[in-house]
Amino acid sequence: MNKFNLAYSKIEQKIKSNKRLFKSVKIIALLGSVPCGEKSNQWSDLDVLVVINSTPSGNIPFGHLQTLKNITKEVSSNYSFPISIFPHTIDDFKKYVCFEYLIHYSSGYCTYPNSKALKNIIKQILKSRNVSEKIRKGYCIYHLRHIRFNLLRKYISLNEYNSKDCNTKFLKLLIDKMIKVTDLALNYSDIWPRNKREILEKAKKNLTFDVSILNDALKMRTNWASITDKDAKKFISRGILYLYNIFDLFLGNNIKPTPEENMSLL
Repeated sequence: MNKFNLAYSKIEQKIKSNKRLFKSVKIIALLGSVPCGEKSNQWSDLDVLVVINSTPSGNIPFGHLQTLKNITKEVSSNYSFPISIFPHTIDDFKKYVCFEYLIHYSSGYCTYPNSKALKNIIKQILKSRNVSEKIRKGYCIYHLRHIRFNLLRKYISLNEYNSKDCNTKFLKLLIDKMIKVTDLALNYSDIWPRNKREILEKAKKNLTFDVSILNDALKMRTNWASITDKDAKKFISRGILYLYNIFDLFLGNNIKPTPEENMSLL
């Protein structure tokens, strides 16, 4: 068992051994790159979904939050990678978590109460929402704009005087956003890859521009420990120009939705 799965197993055991907390737990699942076999020792973190019963207003009892905080701290003390617990409720899933996140969550590895529990709950919620093509496309356009602004803000602002290893720090963010933006470009056409390999495969088949740079990005992610500042500088401009291709294609003729319209859609 690798260190990520071992840490996850310890978290699950500690949740189950706390009777007061466990009584309120509906689902425990592993999210992100670890369950799909795309973890990188120098890159990945551990994302754990814990769905908990809530009060009528959707709040998680504070005692449960404190217990989860203590579990995270205890397990984190034995590992060098970040550990994040996502403390959701069924109320969150129904009223807050957007359809895109629910679809991606459904690819997680659910270990409690059974392997199909997470998929089944999400399937029921998505069916009840009946997300239209207009909502799906509007959501993707809005978030492409949002990513563009935040990424360029970071590019302009980071430098050697305000951030140690600024180039590699920005490169890590850039690679994540290249993957995310490509995924959104596919989601726009109702294509939903389950992992990074599928994003690359489906992008090659369905997008009308060259996506081969994603191969390089994924290799850098896998071999992150060997990436130098020179490597980062060389790749950053290529990565931004790749994103510009997607922004030009999807945002050039889409003046809507406005932020207000997007909120009304969702």
